[in-house]
Amino acid sequence: MFRALRREGNTLINVHSRSEKHDLTALATLRRSEAHHAAVLEVALDCIVTIDSQGLIREFNPAAERTFGYTRDETLGKSISETLIPPSLRSAHAAGFAHYFATGEGPILQKRIEVPAMRKDGSEFPVELTVTPVQIEGETIFTAYIRDLTATRERERDLKESEERLHRTLEATHVGTWRWDLLANTLIWSESMYAMLGRSEDVEPTFESFIEWVHPDDRTAVQNAVTTSLRDKSEYDIELRVIWPDGSVHWHAAKGCGFYDASDIATHMEGLSIDVTERKRAEEELRTHADYEALQNKIGKAVRTLRDPDGIQQASAHALGELMQVDRCYFSFYDIPADTRWIGQDFRREGMPSLAGTYKISDFQVNPEDYHPDGQTLIVNDVETWSFPAPLLAAMKRLRVRAALAVPIYDAGRLSATLTVAMADTTRFWTDAEIALVEAVALQTRNAVEEARAQQRESRIATALQAALQPLAPDVIPGLEIAPFMKPALEEASIGGDFYDVFALNATCYALVIGDVSGKGLAAAAQLATVRNMLRTVLYQKAPLDESISDLNAILTNHDLLTGYVTVFCSVYDSTNSTLKYVSCGHEPGLLRRSDGALETLDPCGPPLGVAEQARYMARSITLAKHDTLLLYTDGLSEAGVTRLSLLGTTGLIRLLTGLPADLSLPEAAQRIVAGAGDFAHGVFRDDICVLMARR
Repeated sequence: MFRALRREGNTLINVHSRSEKHDLTALATLRRSEAHHAAVLEVALDCIVTIDSQGLIREFNPAAERTFGYTRDETLGKSISETLIPPSLRSAHAAGFAHYFATGEGPILQKRIEVPAMRKDGSEFPVELTVTPVQIEGETIFTAYIRDLTATRERERDLKESEERLHRTLEATHVGTWRWDLLANTLIWSESMYAMLGRSEDVEPTFESFIEWVHPDDRTAVQNAVTTSLRDKSEYDIELRVIWPDGSVHWHAAKGCGFYDASDIATHMEGLSIDVTERKRAEEELRTHADYEALQNKIGKAVRTLRDPDGIQQASAHALGELMQVDRCYFSFYDIPADTRWIGQDFRREGMPSLAGTYKISDFQVNPEDYHPDGQTLIVNDVETWSFPAPLLAAMKRLRVRAALAVPIYDAGRLSATLTVAMADTTRFWTDAEIALVEAVALQTRNAVEEARAQQRESRIATALQAALQPLAPDVIPGLEIAPFMKPALEEASIGGDFYDVFALNATCYALVIGDVSGKGLAAAAQLATVRNMLRTVLYQKAPLDESISDLNAILTNHDLLTGYVTVFCSVYDSTNSTLKYVSCGHEPGLLRRSDGALETLDPCGPPLGVAEQARYMARSITLAKHDTLLLYTDGLSEAGVTRLSLLGTTGLIRLLTGLPADLSLPEAAQRIVAGAGDFAHGVFRDDICVLMARR
């Protein structure tokens, strides 16, 4: 066809007619075929480049123009080697070309390969290439189908970096991940998991070998928990003890779930484990001091509302000092290898100088561990009767410490701190009850500090997971501007399950999603990952929106994939006709401000996901006009308020949305609405806030 036709203006002329009498029917058919071919080239999304047996470009479609930066006229008749092929590959191209015409075979023909290509400006970029040869009137014509892989490689790089960040976060926070292949009976562990089990990374474990490492009293419970999880398709959730090769016992909190194939056969389990040894040890030690529960509760009132380790220690020292009517009460922290002792904010009687500061241990000519043989409490009724080194005795007199009790606190078998109560100028004969009380408070405070640190670690993990799972919105949606906004709650509140998602379904349709998973912390983050990924899956399958959401709800409920429920507003924007089709599953009403100021609410179409197994959802559709503004949000915004009896609500959000200046940018509009909610609530948000705004 390429040699039998040529163009003069807009007319196709047959230049190889064998007779002066033309077959008009054949000519009409040929012209229709040529028109169809041209139309295909015009609308194709992939680059289509055709070259002849001399390597000269004969066709260059619009997609190729956009990708390579050339116009069609600039390429026709030019050598593909000199235009589109990078210099480093030109000799290989020439050799392959010659090899084909010599043998009829080509190493890249009829295959999908990845190679670099070159734009007009000389820059190179990755492409997927398929070359097909065709014989036309005795000449070989090559058609190349080319797809730009630049965006794909960037997404792959971003995903890899996100996975690496998550891996580093898990390693730094002493969380191990594991995967058990049920068919091959092999376990795959993260590096931190090996460390938590006290094993080297050259071990190739099986479930049976792992059970041998579990404490004998816990083995049956672990096996039963696994069996129940796989049988009931429920969460594997258990605390267990593991015995290290050195005989030490370590506590793990393990969570996981099973995965199943199309035949409903369990193929593998995945989960994570957290080392909770210190917390368990503190709990066990604390139980041995039951006789002082009443006194501990008094101190507990001062520290139970705190989450900061330093604040807990300061509050504990203050409460204990007041209760015992001593002159001083403080925590000392030791770094013996660094020759350092540090005292934080201390309790002291009015008029007493503070001991807070950093000291050099060697200046006192003592080893603090020598005063606590076998972990015993140091009991000093009167420093004058003790044979302390002269520098230490002088320091105690200068700092006004006459009598003292010092309870040691150990970390990994090494002295890390002491809790001290002291009298400044008088002797004191400490009773057994007082000694036991200080020891109990030291233990209680240590337990509270470890719990606070564990909560901080969990919060950091959940925050990292939430950030890693929150995808970046597309840079451009044809005909639609978007502005997401996330704001975490106060530090004393746990990380929630709020999320948004914006992604392309095809070249013209984009999903805009916002949701809220019930629960807090790591559990909510894990549920968020499940829901978001499954939601993407059902939407990618191109079923009608209402059917996709109904199917997702059935999967979540039938397989018990949610421990609670999730509200979600799922919509699909079609850029060809500016329509927004949506399904709201028990979510907060969407708010649409029309360009003329009119306000519409997009109410729920059914219950939250995971609540009703047989729930069916009905999609609704609206058309967005120029300058229409859509506000989607989670209940952390609508439930902002000083008290539960005075919430901002939908009415307040409508007031904020309709009051926005028309010339305000969309990101500024989102921030203005959140700021307005904060003003209403006097700056206090009880829950995470997630906002997704769109404007045509």
